[in-house]
Amino acid sequence: MPGDFKEKVGELLVKYSSGLWASALPKAFEGMYKVKFPEDALKNLSSLSDVCTIDYISGNPQKAILYAKLPLPTDKTPKDAGQAHGDYDIKSMIEQEYLQIEKNIAETAETIMENITVPPLIIPTEASPSVLVVELSNTNEVVIRYVGKDYSAAQELMEDEMKEYYSKNSKVTPVQTVHVGQLLAVNAEEDAWLRAQIISTEENKIKVCYVDYGFSENVEKSKAYKLNPKFCSLSFQATKCKLAGLEVLSDDPGLVKVVESLTCGKIFAVEILEKADIPLVVLYDTSGDDDVNINATCLKAMCDESLEVHLQVDAMYTNVRVTNICSDGTLYCQVPCKGLNKLNDLLHKIEDYFHCKHMTSEYFVSLPFCGKICLFHCKGKWLRVEITNVHSSRALDVQFLDSGTVTSVKVSELREIPSRFLQEMIAIPPQVLYAAGLGGLLEEI
Repeated sequence: MPGDFKEKVGELLVKYSSGLWASALPKAFEGMYKVKFPEDALKNLSSLSDVCTIDYISGNPQKAILYAKLPLPTDKTPKDAGQAHGDYDIKSMIEQEYLQIEKNIAETAETIMENITVPPLIIPTEASPSVLVVELSNTNEVVIRYVGKDYSAAQELMEDEMKEYYSKNSKVTPVQTVHVGQLLAVNAEEDAWLRAQIISTEENKIKVCYVDYGFSENVEKSKAYKLNPKFCSLSFQATKCKLAGLEVLSDDPGLVKVVESLTCGKIFAVEILEKADIPLVVLYDTSGDDDVNINATCLKAMCDESLEVHLQVDAMYTNVRVTNICSDGTLYCQVPCKGLNKLNDLLHKIEDYFHCKHMTSEYFVSLPFCGKICLFHCKGKWLRVEITNVHSSRALDVQFLDSGTVTSVKVSELREIPSRFLQEMIAIPPQVLYAAGLGGLLEEI
């Protein structure tokens, strides 16, 4: 490896305060330094341990998150560096923060916990933080947890300290009186100690929501303890997000099932489009060679299969229209079918609708993002396009869903699909077929 390789990796990771997937390191490295990433570097991640902290997800060496190591304190001498370097990584910093909290908060098991306040969760500032999807009942309220040093790592450390405090402190005893909304420390499965909030109460049991995980369960009162104030400085880690582009089908059982199967229990990079109490986001699976837009994948799964274009072997088709021929010979064409007829009828209705309606700001695309389906006026008619790349707030690339053509357009040229037609439009799959290697042959003919 180049002599300055590790130093460059360390500099790069400083820009990712919530860590960087090991699989994403080559692309980020080459993008920042404009040099080729050493081919064998990912095969031996331990060789980078002196410049970063390596967090293996579920012990899987293929799933690792890399965190920048903190610089050594200025009062350390060079001869101390070898011994001290490992003591100043991110986890050590978090440990020091909690030690300071312990000094500042008086420990008492008798404190009445009626007015506990916990700071609100701050959305990470980096462009693509990592999140773990926990569960969902609809796509407008997907329960997630942020992954990173100020989030999942801080929570891990807090829970270790909770276990130490409640397991070894003989003065703490289970709560005697409880009420809805009360915060507690609960002795959960596998002897874990978790923060929880009471949802409802019964005679000997209480229903609690684990505020750092987002799920609920019934527990015995004997497992519930008063939450010590020192465990209230970390924000509740379970939060919610809304999946962009899926709003019109947010409660659809079929969509919810698809999203659950693709996301729950998995970690994704997230693009935050709007910061709010429930932020609007796009999820990306970055574990493979190419990033996969999860929102767009789920939306495509909701297409009506009966409207797909199906060709039969040894069949002859008339009125086939070639819509695009790419430089690599890939050919796109439209074949008359049920789906194409339905699409054309719907586009005519939209054309009439826009003629009758004054074009107000609600129809302009104000928040473009990759995977969004919208309309573009071309050659005198409205056509469906999917945003494939956003260059800036004014320019982007789109692909025509029903011709295969790719072009760059201005954001101001795009229009939202009117809400009354949106669900019906989404159900129609792309009405174009493509075949590789035929373009050159047709051009010769």
